[in-house]
Amino acid sequence: MNVYMKEQEIKTKLSAWVAGQSSGYHADSVPFDLRIIEQRIITSVQIMELILFLEHLRGEPINPMQIKPGAFSTINSIYQHFFIEGQAYA
Repeated sequence: MNVYMKEQEIKTKLSAWVAGQSSGYHADSVPFDLRIIEQRIITSVQIMELILFLEHLRGEPINPMQIKPGAFSTINSIYQHFFIEGQAYA
């Protein structure tokens, strides 16, 4: 993980990415607790693109075998799962 990125910066970048996938949201209007798959903001097909984006932000690969159910539910859950030490690391 890029240790220079702060939680708010990462969540803001994730919010911008999610908004870029949806015609109904702008980067500053995607709440961090919005259920992005359940609300169909992004599709299951876009998860692969999201994983690539997460790897870019983290600066390291994600081990798909360590991804837990619910990891992609919200921006908060994505941050928790992929950016807090010990979570889904390769």
